Amino acid sequence: MPNAVAGHVAARWGLEGPVVCVAGGGIEVAGVLIEDGDADEVLVVRVEQGGAGDRAEAVLVGAGAPTSEGERL
Repeated sequence: MPNAVAGHVAARWGLEGPVVCVAGGGIEVAGVLIEDGDADEVLVVRVEQGGAGDRAEAVLVGAGAPTSEGERL
């Protein structure tokens, strides 16, 4: 249950709003959440397991932030 971990992190840090887990396309989903008015900002966390080691990256996306294609939300 990937949403369980995201929900726990949100509850632990007092984050409000929707909790969404996707396999890829996190920046695009963040754009939709902002455009639809469901969120003012979105914390996007990318996690990779295995291979040369586990990795995680996070970015806070808000209106006007560049997307992976260089466009503005």
